[in-house]
Amino acid sequence: MFYVTKVKRQLQVFYVAKAKRQLQLFYVAKAKRQLQMFYVTKVKRQLQVFYVAKAKRQLQVFYVAKAKRQLQKSPTSIGGELNEILSHFSAGTKHPPEA
Repeated sequence: MFYVTKVKRQLQVFYVAKAKRQLQLFYVAKAKRQLQMFYVTKVKRQLQVFYVAKAKRQLQVFYVAKAKRQLQKSPTSIGGELNEILSHFSAGTKHPPEA
């Protein structure tokens, strides 16, 4: 009878330890998946922000260059004071001409 009780206890300890390891592995795997999903989402957002900002800069450069070409082709096409201000800025100064 003593050996039967001893074997039962040993089996119980063995299965409890096995269940603990399985739970630990399960939760570690679950935590890894959650972290991976978090970082993938974070990287996606960062890339999206980066590419949106890059596209904005490219559009701004494109339209500034286009406006400069149009001013060089026909500097009086805009007309009057506005054209004078734009010509002044395209020459590289930061302040509009005095009126």
